[in-house]
Amino acid sequence: MKTVVKIDPELEYEKAKKIIDLVSKQILDPDQVSSLDSSVSNLATVARVLLERSP
Repeated sequence: MKTVVKIDPELEYEKAKKIIDLVSKQILDPDQVSSLDSSVSNLATVARVLLERSP
């Protein structure tokens, strides 16, 4: 039996952004922050599309 996990892409994106902001102040340089932010944004977009396609 499949387990269906409901996620809220917007909420997950906001959580990830907070973590990125915290880490960027301590570890990452601006290029890494930008790349990571872009990747997280892309993942949120993919999640939204997949959720829209699910029955």
